[in-house]
Amino acid sequence: MTKNSNSTASRKKKEKIGQAREFNPDQIKIVAGLGNPGAAYRATYHNVGFSALDRILKESAERWKQAKNFSYIKSGDFIFLKPNVFMNDSGEALKEALCYFKSKPENMFLIHDDSDLEIGKYKIEFGRGAAGHRGVTSVINRLKTKSFWRARVGVRNGRGKAGDFILKNIGREDEKILNSIFENIGQVLLFND
Repeated sequence: MTKNSNSTASRKKKEKIGQAREFNPDQIKIVAGLGNPGAAYRATYHNVGFSALDRILKESAERWKQAKNFSYIKSGDFIFLKPNVFMNDSGEALKEALCYFKSKPENMFLIHDDSDLEIGKYKIEFGRGAAGHRGVTSVINRLKTKSFWRARVGVRNGRGKAGDFILKNIGREDEKILNSIFENIGQVLLFND
């Protein structure tokens, strides 16, 4: 095999596992946020997926509709949804939602907290593993694929282990930073900037 064909084979392998795919919001039908239901979790770092949807939809006149295991809003070209189950069981709700809306995993954009990233940073990726995030693990296991888009939103701010801070309420300064990130993600989705 020549050097060029090795390079081509390597590129195809990366594309197959999804690490070199270019984001195209026109392919997205469902935008899902991960979080935990209930007032006790509403303002926590672990609920940035829910908070992101609330921020993106802040101008929407639509109200959340209820299905069995998820809530949703149809707005523009997207269906925004929140599982009505706890984070670690999110996969079942998202599988139900994909069936309900006759959509495929590759047409889903999942927003969730990531304690491996510093606050103020986020990454949009396709086809990646869960890296220990139990909510994402549940989604991968129930859908039987990693072939979906994710916005990993950083929540680490020089703290210790994730378990020490992700269920704490978001501080005022961190909230401002996260709201800016949520608006950026909304711009990427709506305008592909």
